Amino acid sequence: MIRRELEDGTKIDITIYLTINPEAEFDYFTSSSSVHDGTLVFKLELINDYICNVICGKTYNKNMGEPKSNNTVHYIVGNLVVLNEYDMDHNKFCSKDKPFLCERTTVLLPIRMSLE
Repeated sequence: MIRRELEDGTKIDITIYLTINPEAEFDYFTSSSSVHDGTLVFKLELINDYICNVICGKTYNKNMGEPKSNNTVHYIVGNLVVLNEYDMDHNKFCSKDKPFLCERTTVLLPIRMSLE
């Protein structure tokens, strides 16, 4: 059981079950991007944030709604998808004041969620 705080400050207790199944039919993806200098720690930070969001019950299918207190949340997650893009011409996402930030990493995590 995990106690977490919602955006409005309400504290809820939820139970989370996590299964890894790359073959499942997923309901949604959660994703995030970061522009950086190519240092591996930035990629690992994105991955860590998404794993923590699932473990702590902070991600949910918007069609089902946010978990409520005493819900049991079942997550089935697939393989992380990591996309790296490089802006070698410095004209897509590199800023002029920080030209060394020419790599963009996007991490996607496919999720199937059910509530009880």
